[in-house]
Amino acid sequence: MPNEPVYQNPNSLETPGSQLTLTAWNVQSIVYELLANYMLVNDPQKIGFSFTQKYAVDKTKSGIHLDIGYNWKTTEAAKLPACYITRGDLRLQKLTLGEMIDMDTKTSETTRLSLNRMEIQVTCIAEPVGFTEQFAEYVKQAFMSFNQEIKAQFGFRRFQLVGMSKPAIYLESKTKSIVVLTIDIAFDEGWTVRGNDLKLKTVSRAIYDGVTEQACVGCVQVEPLLNQ
Repeated sequence: MPNEPVYQNPNSLETPGSQLTLTAWNVQSIVYELLANYMLVNDPQKIGFSFTQKYAVDKTKSGIHLDIGYNWKTTEAAKLPACYITRGDLRLQKLTLGEMIDMDTKTSETTRLSLNRMEIQVTCIAEPVGFTEQFAEYVKQAFMSFNQEIKAQFGFRRFQLVGMSKPAIYLESKTKSIVVLTIDIAFDEGWTVRGNDLKLKTVSRAIYDGVTEQACVGCVQVEPLLNQ
């Protein structure tokens, strides 16, 4: 029975005194860091896989090539097996009318919110096809086993591995094959608009009861109007 994969907190993304903003590029980088940290602490053979290649931060010593790439189809992998992290289009969804979730008329501030949603593709390349399938299964564990922890840690509205393609022939080589993992990710983007509108003023009025001829504004006793 293979050991359970170990989840490691990606400390490299946490900088004291700073705040990570979720953007399309940053989310793609988070997926890269998550996979890198997973492979650093999970020896494939110790969790039930037969291949011996292991990932290392130093690319000259790493047996697995990991990179962020947009046009990986035209680039021959320097090493095999290899993983390329790419992303699809970012889709913006308005959650409320005019994206507004809060408005403060006194300060002319409007808080707005948009839901961003996109897919991340993790392309696994290896040879022969049986090894490609096994390598993709190893990579899959990084996102399938810890999706709830990842979602909570980074504040994603959704982080879900939703697909694993069948093996296909790598375009630049008839001996290499690819398997693509698809991750569906959704995250909020909020901002505050501060206008230069006329600020509303609070007007205090004193009401007299005609008996004591006294009134109170707040907690301060005031004298009645005289000589009117």
